[in-house]
Amino acid sequence: GGGCGGGAHHGGAGGAHVGLIEGVDDAPAIRDMILDRVSRARGAGLGDERAPAPGACGWTTERVEALRAILAEARALRAAV
Repeated sequence: GGGCGGGAHHGGAGGAHVGLIEGVDDAPAIRDMILDRVSRARGAGLGDERAPAPGACGWTTERVEALRAILAEARALRAAV
């Protein structure tokens, strides 16, 4: 969990479940109805429809420098023990 968006999904269409419709007269219409309902459910107010802000996952220079300083301290502690 966590992290930035944009990761690859496993499987077919975005990691969707797969269903097989057989033995009906108008399977494409049923499929279209299901897909329409799924697309409407995605906008159910849970915030999932919002794309992440550009640069929201970027690391600032200050953060990278702080992490490098922490890494150097951790290495120094390990060497001292």
